[in-house]
Amino acid sequence: MKRLVIAVAAALCVAGAARAESGDGCRELSSKTDTKVAIAACTAALQAKDGKSNGDIAADYKARGKAYDRAGRYKDAITDYATAFALSPQDGSILDDEAVAYEDDGQLDQAIALYRQEIELAKTTDAGDPYFYGAYYLGRDEFQAGSYADAATDLESFLTDQDLDYDEADYQQHYQRAVLWLHLARVRTGSDDATELSQNLKPITLTSWPGPIFKLMLGETTPAAVLAAAPTKDKDARCLATYWVGEYDLAQKSDAAENAKAGKRLMQQAAKACDGGTEEHYTAKLVLAGKR
Repeated sequence: MKRLVIAVAAALCVAGAARAESGDGCRELSSKTDTKVAIAACTAALQAKDGKSNGDIAADYKARGKAYDRAGRYKDAITDYATAFALSPQDGSILDDEAVAYEDDGQLDQAIALYRQEIELAKTTDAGDPYFYGAYYLGRDEFQAGSYADAATDLESFLTDQDLDYDEADYQQHYQRAVLWLHLARVRTGSDDATELSQNLKPITLTSWPGPIFKLMLGETTPAAVLAAAPTKDKDARCLATYWVGEYDLAQKSDAAENAKAGKRLMQQAAKACDGGTEEHYTAKLVLAGKR
């Protein structure tokens, strides 16, 4: 069986190398298959630089960076992203990917710096994508780093961006999380955000899941009721319930020691319930590792 896997991997490497001149094979493989195969294909593409533009070479470095990140080789990923950006300094998406690699490596300060750089770059370039989430990711990471006032400023900026449409599915998920992060940042700084929270919740339906999570933040329900309301057979719902009730508990100042214990227990559950690629899994692991 092991030989079969190696043979298949070798065949894919050859296929990737055969397409190295254009780099297409490398870029297609970077997020879709075995990381060793993807890295080999991208390395082959980078060795065939003749006639390529800086933009094409940057795209190959970026693709290999993604493969390195998926393989857990974060420092190699960061090196490739830095090289890619030096070749294509107007491509903010490279900064975004590099920030993710720093997050994966546990270097929040570096990720925050890159999101700030990306936001500044976006002011002077037209990326053609109105759904730019730099302020969201910046605010989220500032929260993780304990910079709650900065987090609140950047999350508020994201939520008040009038160019974004709540009905767009991906934005809707980011918007909902941003509302939660902003409220918890206000709680952490001792700010009264009752009016702001009510205003931010207007687009969100509170009568169906995940409505109970937002009702908890409004003070209209209890942590136990939210956990009970999550559909039992819905893994994603269990993830959201355990994680956000855990965040709620950790932010409470009354009975802080007991709430902290309850919050960490729920973070342990969230780390198991949430898929590895979700934000909740990522931030739960930060809490459990003592990096929050």
